[in-house]
Amino acid sequence: MKKNLLFSIGLAATFAASAQVATEAKLSFEGTKNGKTTADYYTAQSASVIKKTPESSVTRAAVNQTLIGSSWNIYTALVSESTCLTYNPEVGMLMMTHRQNDDKTGHSGIIQSTYSTDGGANWSEHIVSNEAYWGRYPSGVIYNPQGNTNPNEAYGAFYGPIVSQGGDGWVGNYWTSIKMDGSNGADTALYNDSIDVKYQNMVRVTATATTDGKVRVVGDSIDWNNTDNGIMEYTAYLNTGTFNPTTKAFDYETTSFVSDFEVESSGEIAGSVFSYTAWSVDGTVGYFIMLGVENGADANHRTFLPIVWKSADSGSSWTKQPAMDWMGITTITDRILPTTALASARPFFTTANGFDCTVDINGELHIACEISSQFSDNQDSLAYTAVLNPYMTFFYDVHTTNGAWDAIVIDSIYTSSYDNTDWSDSGQDAITVDARLQMSRNADGSKIFYSWMTSNIDFVTENQIPDLYAKGWDVVNNLETVATNFTGGTAFEGFNFFTYMSDMTMTEGSTFTIPMTVSIPTDKQLDPMQHFYVSGIEFTTEDFIDPAVLSVKNTEAINHSLTVFPNPATDNINIEVSAQNNGVATVELLNIVGQLVDVQTIALNTGVNRTNIEVSNLVSGVYFVRATVNGVSSTSRVIVE
Repeated sequence: MKKNLLFSIGLAATFAASAQVATEAKLSFEGTKNGKTTADYYTAQSASVIKKTPESSVTRAAVNQTLIGSSWNIYTALVSESTCLTYNPEVGMLMMTHRQNDDKTGHSGIIQSTYSTDGGANWSEHIVSNEAYWGRYPSGVIYNPQGNTNPNEAYGAFYGPIVSQGGDGWVGNYWTSIKMDGSNGADTALYNDSIDVKYQNMVRVTATATTDGKVRVVGDSIDWNNTDNGIMEYTAYLNTGTFNPTTKAFDYETTSFVSDFEVESSGEIAGSVFSYTAWSVDGTVGYFIMLGVENGADANHRTFLPIVWKSADSGSSWTKQPAMDWMGITTITDRILPTTALASARPFFTTANGFDCTVDINGELHIACEISSQFSDNQDSLAYTAVLNPYMTFFYDVHTTNGAWDAIVIDSIYTSSYDNTDWSDSGQDAITVDARLQMSRNADGSKIFYSWMTSNIDFVTENQIPDLYAKGWDVVNNLETVATNFTGGTAFEGFNFFTYMSDMTMTEGSTFTIPMTVSIPTDKQLDPMQHFYVSGIEFTTEDFIDPAVLSVKNTEAINHSLTVFPNPATDNINIEVSAQNNGVATVELLNIVGQLVDVQTIALNTGVNRTNIEVSNLVSGVYFVRATVNGVSSTSRVIVE
């Protein structure tokens, strides 16, 4: 069953390509919600999403990890929506915000800033909160006064919720700041029972700093008591801090955004638990994003979609953006499936594998997320999603463009989220390992970068052994890099958890370095966790190519491309290996559990080389074709009917 981090639970869908059914594939949708079991079947005549060629990826093995700190337990890094890693190019400072090192005195709720001014080689630290309250889920950003180039003159601003000392409830939020030389600390705890405090839950989402002297962070509140009939009301808050040069701290004001989501019979709203904000570098253009089923939406749009407000005056005023006809974006609709409960496939924007946003050089909004298929438009089933099993889903950059919307595919993944019980203490829930899709941009916003983690489908079907992937998009010239596995084939292969990607990349000449961290549990969820800075995740300007080009030639590692057709196949699979040089390729056919079904060795000439594998005698199902040239492998997924 797929969890969407929404107010409701997603509905699983199973792709049944049974050995006993050789005629037509079927999609089986089944799952539970609120204790009720549902089932539905849909005959896939030519399920387009299955037939899509998987997005290509390559491996680049040049990364390293540096231990930079720790925390008392796993919860400092549990959600990717917190801004735990950031970079300021004006002072060359990297900063990770986390709960303090496990060797420090006090308690687990003290917040620490760990920072580097030499590109991540060496790290120092400041404690940025006190023992009076128990902080959780921290976020942190760097504010740099205009014209300053001295890291010690920059400021850090930090946010997160406060839990009671007994750990039995959320009682407020902390708003702290510190000059990065360790002085001018401003530590404020705002408790929800204070008469002067507007209640907010989890002030920590998409924290950001802009060059106009402002910092921003999102919180929210859920109110069950606003009406006599107990209907849930969800309000999101944009908290904007303006640097005060006299107090050397930030003065905050709050803008509220009230949802107008559809309501289920239980009183729950059909909406996400998170809202988001994104800003241009100078803080002039900003966006505020909710996610859910908007009240009054037409039949094709009663599904979880972005609801967006825009400001063009630094947040002084906001305009709600017109609803988008998402059904008209074929990049999305070609990759989702209809069900018998719906006349046509409806896109469902989900936070299940991460959700992030940024603003590019043109002031356009970019949202990175998974988009799946909605299962039903029943009033009490709006939050159900259909998920293919064997698992496959797509990540997208959905972006505005001159008042309209468009989308590009970031990549596809084949391993579902993994509920790790090995990290769970007795009586505690499993810790979910999802893809943690995140976004970054270079200093002027002309290039957008994405990161995620997924596991090798040759060995597992869930995200148990994740590698770090990244990709870039030049939005000015419409050029993309290949989705690249940076940890495959290294000492860190299959051991990358709780990733954070900086909201800003480091640029030196034609090289773009994407700051990232991984956090590794030492044992159980309440035991210490270690934080590592990952170096070597880089792209150059030469890595950006025309996305229409099928044969990529940008590094030595990319020495061939693989094409497989037809897909689905019934008699033979035709295989094309496009090689840059003469050589030898090993072509393997593997079944869904990784067992070798067939293997060929073919001599390669520069250009396109062809072979085929007979599959008429194979049972129906999912297979993988893997081509290996000089130790570099590429894999394509194929259906045999």
